[in-house]
Amino acid sequence: MSDEELKLLSENVNDLFNTSEKYSEGLISYQNDGKYGFIDVDSNVVIPAKYDAVGCFNEGLVSVMLNNKMGYIDHQGNIVVPIIYDFTNYFCQGLAVVCKDSKWGYINNRGEVAIDLIYDNARDFFEPDGFAAVAKNGKEGLIDRKGNIVMPIQYEHAMSTQDGVATIFHGNSEISVYNDRSYKIVSY
Repeated sequence: MSDEELKLLSENVNDLFNTSEKYSEGLISYQNDGKYGFIDVDSNVVIPAKYDAVGCFNEGLVSVMLNNKMGYIDHQGNIVVPIIYDFTNYFCQGLAVVCKDSKWGYINNRGEVAIDLIYDNARDFFEPDGFAAVAKNGKEGLIDRKGNIVMPIQYEHAMSTQDGVATIFHGNSEISVYNDRSYKIVSY
């Protein structure tokens, strides 16, 4: 991994773990001797503090870091997704963005690869029928939840679907891509 990739990855990890919202799905993260775990609302330890960093629970799982690798645990502290990734994000709509060996893709909540780790970057699926932005060779495009390319990976910038619309930026144009795969181009 290049120095620039490591820096960007480090910033992404810091953004994920340095959030003030550490209470989610009935558990609150806590720190003890530099390690993190989770307590319930009555301050009972549910997951002992043994991780280098933790995120917030989402869709029943939470991203954890141990020895500079990341994976996911459930509410009981069971490892559901092995701690083998360089980066993991929150689960959104049943899929999570992960990175391993500088390649990005998606896993499901059983830890199975749902969309191959073949991209240089990937963003979340925010909506069940929406599209996610992915990058390859300095260009961006959109994929669906099965990994099919919806908009070719040839644009300057892409944004995942939110409120039923994904957006692609190309030169002096903005392309709005709707969930039914129709689109509208607006030139500046």
